[in-house]
Order: sequence, then C-alpha cells, then structure tokens
Amino acid sequence: MMIIKMVKRSWLALLIAILLLCTVTEAQPDSWNVPVTVSDGETDIQLMFGVDPGAKNGFDELDKPAPPPPVDISVLYSYFLIDDRDSPTESLLHDIHNATTSTWSLRVHQSSKDTIISWDVSDVPANIVLSLKIEDSEIDMKSQDSVVIPSDVDTIQFMSEEQISQCFIATAAYGTPLHEDIEVLRDFRDEYLMTNPLGREFVRMYYETSPPIAEVISEHEWLRTAVREGMVKPLVYIVRGFILSGLPIKDLKDKGDNYIYQNEKRHQFHQFKNYNSTTIV
Repeated sequence: MMIIKMVKRSWLALLIAILLLCTVTEAQPDSWNVPVTVSDGETDIQLMFGVDPGAKNGFDELDKPAPPPPVDISVLYSYFLIDDRDSPTESLLHDIHNATTSTWSLRVHQSSKDTIISWDVSDVPANIVLSLKIEDSEIDMKSQDSVVIPSDVDTIQFMSEEQISQCFIATAAYGTPLHEDIEVLRDFRDEYLMTNPLGREFVRMYYETSPPIAEVISEHEWLRTAVREGMVKPLVYIVRGFILSGLPIKDLKDKGDNYIYQNEKRHQFHQFKNYNSTTIV
C-alpha cells in the first residue's frame, strides 16, 4: 500500500509540474509553410503561404511581393491578394499569417491551357486541417497534392483550421464525452495547454499515445472505475484548483446547468471538496 501511495504521489507531482510550466510559458502559434506551384505546362509560378508567430496581419518582412504582371495577357500569372492599405503592393508571392485558422486568396490569370495547382504539406502539423476551395467545392489538401482548375475560375482559397481532438481516456472512463468533469478538462486544455508551445506538445503526445489505452479502458468496467476514481477525478480536482486560484484564464463559457459559472466558483469549489479525499494521496 505504501508503494502504491508513493507512485501516486510521484505521478501527481509530475503532472502538477507539467501543468504549472504550461501556464507560465508564452503563447505562440507554431510556424509552418506550404509551397504552391501554379503551372500551365510552359510557365511555372512558385508561391507560398503559411503561419509564423512573428507575422503581422498585413504586409511585413515575411511576405514577398509579386512581380508586375506580364505585358502579354495570354501568359499565366498568379499571386496572393492582400488587403492592407499601408502595403506597398497589392499582390504577394509569399503570404504569411500569424493565426493557425486563416484564409489565403489566390488569383490565377490563366492562359488558354489547363492550369494545375500543386502543393506540399509536409511541413504542416498533424492537427492543422488544410482545404482548397474552388467555387462551391472543397478539397482536402492532405489527401491529394494537386488539382486542375477550370478555365473560368480566377480565384481560389486556401483555408487552414486547427483541429483539437477529444479527451480520449477521460471519455472512456466516464463512457460519455458530455460529463461535466470532461468539460472542465477540455476547457483547461483549450485555455491553458493549447495556448503555448509546451502545452501543445504535451497534448500532441497525449493524442498520439492515448487512443489504444482508451480502447482497453472502455472494454472493462472495473478499469473504467479505477481510472475514473483514481486518475480523472483527482486531475479534475487539480484543474479546478488552478481555475479557482486566480491564475489568468479567459472567461469560462456557459456549457450547461452543471458547468462552473464565473460568479459561482467559490460556492462550487466547496461543493467539490466533498469528493472522497482519500483518492488524492
């Protein structure tokens, strides 16, 4: 019994240390770029879009202006549009944003030949969803690497969105993703962990390793109970302690009658202390 208590203490101490580090690390989005080639078989135009924490919303040193359009209007010409009144140019070859959820508009002045758009997403993190919008249709850019655009299309859009997975192990332990304890963990993940590099790396490792563990847990009722009572509830207790301690956090959203409203934190904290304290050793 003493050995079990020591293991539990060590595990919880390590977890608290990780969470503390996550709360004080400066928040920055990850950097990534997508090279794009626009080609009609005779002319190839190399462009790039992406995300960088040092980028501005408008034109800056990370962007690259496009050259002037060719005199011959039958020659292929392509560029990113930029909406920035202070920009010295209205078109870019390299368009870098500072947000992981963004849209890049690409203009294509086509010649009489078919135009092929190709790209390389090898630099893009796994949790970033990339899509290419052509009129009313969307293409998953991670499932293919090129597309032929119709001759009557002159503008396409590249779109990125950060995708956040579920709390696999906690969901398996409770048998539902809707339990209020999972809501607490999910909001802690979004507000604390996903807002800084160390936290995002911790979440990435968790999502890579947890699905097979969660599958085993979900198949055994005794294991679900053990994980729920011995791991998830103590973790929720710690997370709620972080929220109630006054550390910086955005206003919590109303997620239902059982959620923690900002003006009820102290009251609900005392209610929560009725959890069996013997599970936290």
